[in-house]
This record gives sequence, C-alpha cells and structure tokens, in this order.
Amino acid sequence: MRAVRFHAFGPSSELRVDHVPEPRPGPDDVLVRVRAAAINHWDIDMRNGSSRLDLNLPHTPGIEVAGDVAAIGAHVTTVRVGTRVMPRYLWPCRRCEWCAAGQENHCAQVRVLGATEPGGYADYVVVPASTLLPLPDAVTYEAAAALQGTFAPVWHALKGRLDLQPGTSILINAAGSGAGSAGVQLARYLGARVIASAGSDDKLTRARADGAAATVNYATEDLAGRLRELTDGRGVETVLDCVGGAVFEASLRGLAWNGRLVTIGGHGGERVTLDLIPLFRNQWSIIGSVNCTTADIDDVFALLVGGKIKPAIHRTYPLEEAALAHDELEARRHYGKLVLVT
Repeated sequence: MRAVRFHAFGPSSELRVDHVPEPRPGPDDVLVRVRAAAINHWDIDMRNGSSRLDLNLPHTPGIEVAGDVAAIGAHVTTVRVGTRVMPRYLWPCRRCEWCAAGQENHCAQVRVLGATEPGGYADYVVVPASTLLPLPDAVTYEAAAALQGTFAPVWHALKGRLDLQPGTSILINAAGSGAGSAGVQLARYLGARVIASAGSDDKLTRARADGAAATVNYATEDLAGRLRELTDGRGVETVLDCVGGAVFEASLRGLAWNGRLVTIGGHGGERVTLDLIPLFRNQWSIIGSVNCTTADIDDVFALLVGGKIKPAIHRTYPLEEAALAHDELEARRHYGKLVLVT
C-alpha cells in the first residue's frame, strides 16, 4: 500500500510516498480503508521536528481519518466489514486517575493516531475497534476527516474551559484557520456574539458568512482599539486565541474588565510579554486548554451528524500531493481545512 512518510525532520520535501506492507489488525482492532485524511498543523510540527514528540522514524502522520472497515480482528463483534467509520484519534488508557475523572486529555499513556501510532496519510490504517464512530451516508468522508483535530479541541476550550454562555461577546482569532473557522461556528452555536479576526479581508468575508457579527483585520488594523470600538469602549468579554505572539498581546489589551482569554496554540509566537499590572487591575483570566476528551469528540460528531456544524474545506488533494498541502497550510492561504483523498 501507499503511505506518505518522512524519514528525517525538515521541510515538506521530506514527505514521500513509500510502498509498504498492508498492516494487519490485531484481535481487538480493525483495518480501515482510508478515504479522506485531514492536514493539521500538528502534522507539520512533527515533520519539521518542533512538536517535541519522541517519534519513531520513518513516520506516517495524519490524526484525522474517515473511511471504510476493510477487515476486523478475531475478537471484534461491534462492527462489520464495509461500515463507513470515523475513528477517534485519541486512545486513552482508561485506567489512570485522569481517565477516571473524565479528563483523558491529561492521560500520560494516551495513544494518538498519527503521532504515537502510524497515521492516516496512507491507503490503510489500523485502529482499535473501540475508537470507531459509524458514519451516516449523509456525512461525507471529507467532512468527517476535517472534524476532530479542530472542532473537538475548540469545543473543549469554549464549552469546557470558558463555559461560554449565550449573549457573551467573544473574539475568535485566526478565523481562517481550521481552529478559528471551527471557533466561529461553535461560538455561534453556543449563542455568543462573535467578533472574528484574521490577516486577510477574504478570510473575514468567509467568517461573516459563517456567522461572525463583526470582523477585524489584525494585519492592517489596531486589534485592541477596534475591539473597544465594537463594544462601546468596554472591550470583549472572552477570547479564543490559537495564534500567540503579538495577536495574543493585543487581544489581552482588548479584554473587558473581568474578561477571560483561553489559549489553544501559539504558532504566531510561543513567548509573549505580559504586564502584570493591567492583568490584576482588570481581573483578567488567562486560561490554558489542551487537546480534548473522547466526550468532546463525540459531542462535535453529534453536531456534525445533526447538521449543526459544517467543517470548512478549502481544498482536497490526492495522497501524492501531501507535501503541496503542507506548503499551502504553512503559507496560510487557506480558509478552514485541507484534506487528502485516496
């Protein structure tokens, strides 16, 4: 079978299509014929060596997959060959104190499709049968593949960490990214008033079509100043930030008194300058949010199946063009997700 792998850390040119033996499922596993696999920035971080994960090379990335069950292990009775499925990408141990508390995102023994395990940039992938969610015919493989890596962590941040309530004002940064475009949809679903930011007017037009009430181009406008203009001088009540750097700092300055900012990423700058005086005088809260739980995945899957959300797919690529898709994501020319189809 074909598998896109990198044998050394580096640029997108390190990705190459290898021909490898088709994997065999263990007793409790299934073999999935991959039909679609989404590209995530995490894949790029693993490929260029910045993820800080201990990977075994060569590595096949791809945490988000949708496809058909091609074979089942000897002990599997819950699914049949031919079933359309979306495997959850997180495989927690189910034994540690964090898993017992429902906080599987902190599980130290968690296995992750496309990170600790060979991922979905391939014709076939082996996953535990317990991870499968049956995919209705009305949901495309591409939409299912574009769901988990952005919608579930964003849902965890908005619902689990911010407890976002109807009527609350929220700034969604990088609205053209996978996480940002998911944030606009989920915040609107939760009843919030969304202000979206991005560095492109075209992306902001898309964000307004997705339900943003107002937009700010942080490449050409003063983000903090515009937030106060759009909120009658008060500032925005909450922020979802996946950028970091100068955008994080400007977002903080645009917070209302008692405002809360939740951060889920920092590709625009992992280190920021923090002035403690306005932090405590304004009683701001900075909240970290990491990954998601299987319950979060199930929640957003139910929203997808129910037609409440729809992942924005910028473009699909054949498996052989994975490197080109990585280049497109790194250039930030996309709105939403990029997906490989096989």
